[in-house]
Amino acid sequence: MDNQAISSSQPFPNQTQLPVVSKSQLPLIISGIFIVVLASIGGFYLGKKQVAVTTPNLNPLSPTTTKVQEKTITPTLIPSPEVSEFKKISFATFFTYEIPKEWYAGNIWGASSDNGIIIVIDPKPIDTAPRDGPLGRFEILVKNGLQKPEAKFQEDIQKFKDSVNMEKEEVIQSNGFTINYYRGKIKGPFLQGSTLEQYFFMIPRTSDPLNTQVVDASYLHQPDEDLTELFRKVILSIEKIP
Repeated sequence: MDNQAISSSQPFPNQTQLPVVSKSQLPLIISGIFIVVLASIGGFYLGKKQVAVTTPNLNPLSPTTTKVQEKTITPTLIPSPEVSEFKKISFATFFTYEIPKEWYAGNIWGASSDNGIIIVIDPKPIDTAPRDGPLGRFEILVKNGLQKPEAKFQEDIQKFKDSVNMEKEEVIQSNGFTINYYRGKIKGPFLQGSTLEQYFFMIPRTSDPLNTQVVDASYLHQPDEDLTELFRKVILSIEKIP
């Protein structure tokens, strides 16, 4: 028993002896640990800030807003043809008129029983082959040699009014002429519902009353305001030859 007690009080041969820290060294050790912890925390936040600034957005589902500069587009207005884009044509020795320089005009003689001559105006070469409807985009029927031109003038206007459902009428003063303008839809049965525009006026010849011109200009179409304006330009360009 005594031998066992003595041997148990001796240290084991492999036991590690811990260093003994004196009380004077303890504050220095604590200060060192504190400095290491502060440096670690500061480095962590600094690295996080740099990553936030330099790391691109790699998430394909994250929306990216790109500001696009707005551009205001102003529509280009196509002006009506100027007078310089027209060419002047003479009708015998009676009057002149102007049409677009790329268009065509032709006279068809004996086109009516009233000694009428039709001036056909069209953007394509004039084709006089028999067919239904007008011979060209615009037609100007000129009648002369009439015993009573004023009576024929009024008769033609009344026939027009009876054949259409009237939409518009107007009196225009141009180049010394009083022009009556009418617009309406054909009652039918032929070309029923189509829009018909007509100008009626007279070109008097004081020295030769039988050669007073009774003019009936027509434009048959589906509504087209550009051609309506062009038709008016052609009619208002008519001037009497002295």
